[in-house]
Amino acid sequence: MKKYLRFTGNTSRVENSKENICPKLKNPIMAVAIAMVFMFSVSNRAIAQNCSVNSGVPETLCANETLTLYGTTSGLLESPETTHWSQVGGPAALITHPDSLITTVSGIIGGQTYTFRISSNCLDGSLVFDDVVITTLSVTTADAGADQTLCSGTDVGNLAANTPGAGETGEWNFVGSARGITITDDSSPTSLISLSSTNCGTAILVWAITSSDDCVSRDTVYITNLGGVAY
Repeated sequence: MKKYLRFTGNTSRVENSKENICPKLKNPIMAVAIAMVFMFSVSNRAIAQNCSVNSGVPETLCANETLTLYGTTSGLLESPETTHWSQVGGPAALITHPDSLITTVSGIIGGQTYTFRISSNCLDGSLVFDDVVITTLSVTTADAGADQTLCSGTDVGNLAANTPGAGETGEWNFVGSARGITITDDSSPTSLISLSSTNCGTAILVWAITSSDDCVSRDTVYITNLGGVAY
């Protein structure tokens, strides 16, 4: 107990006090909260990581383009390095080299959202990871049809490409010489074609489908003109 002097008029006497030298916390909930904050603070200091990984920036691309993941690391990593790519969202795709920082991904389809994660272990044992989101845009896969061999004449054949999807357009283009071949409607997948008798040889035609997002799919067909003399 704690002793203290009490003064009464001209006299004084020593009395005992029941007051504790160390006061108690009267609120048990407050005591628990303080203890938890202390433990959390100590825990945070104990697991501080000494390396990091970066999965790159979010990307939007056409589904028929090549998807490449670009990862980076910094700080002190476990040796040998254990950096690894995995897929954590979206339809199943194939990561070509999951243990490389830079890798391509195949099997993606349009109109989807994919999430890929790069992870590694720090030298202090911490597991670190970072996610990147990839959005894919759709476009109909172009099919220019089968190769053809035709005699010369007007409207002697039809091209046989596939039809563009909703909101898409299609267009025929020659690569190199037309070999005397004329396309009646270069936006029609099944346009009539005419072949000049004053020319011959094989022409290369490309059928290109363009989506509303400006994604483009192309396919090639060979048309051979059996008419006259080749240039």
